[in-house]
Amino acid sequence: MTLRDTIAREVRIVLGEHCVTPAATDSMTLNARVEWRNSLAREIADAVLAALAPVRADSAHTATPADSAVIAEIAAERRRQVEAEGWAPAHDDAHRRGELAGAAACYVLYGLRSAIGEATLADRVRFLARDLWPWDSSWWKPKDRRRDMVRAAALIVAEIERLDRAAKAPAEGGANA
Repeated sequence: MTLRDTIAREVRIVLGEHCVTPAATDSMTLNARVEWRNSLAREIADAVLAALAPVRADSAHTATPADSAVIAEIAAERRRQVEAEGWAPAHDDAHRRGELAGAAACYVLYGLRSAIGEATLADRVRFLARDLWPWDSSWWKPKDRRRDMVRAAALIVAEIERLDRAAKAPAEGGANA
């Protein structure tokens, strides 16, 4: 399976689970609606890959993570989330339905809208990011593209930490992931 296919599959899952099909598709058959979602998923996958192409091309020439100031910036954002917002491990552990990773995905999607170029698809991505936001809309506060990528990375770190704690919990008689 190619990276494009993998991205499209994940987008289709999110679209199927969390998005209301637009009213314009009401007159479509079930198969036509499925194809509409599949087509949108492929468009988003292509846009994501196009936006990531420069990053992927430059990745062989970048510093190692241990030498990167960006890693320190992500760690600082994670600390800010815990200390300033109060999102400590106990709070994160309550989000067992993918909310942390989903919020990260929303920031990434929203940040890609300017890199996509094609206005209609960029609008779809913008609305999709807001529609998929797992929490109350008052918490949806995108900034600039780079800042949102750092926030997304910190949310992924929070999700990985939560998964690690959950994996240890059954052995200690605790809850599941």
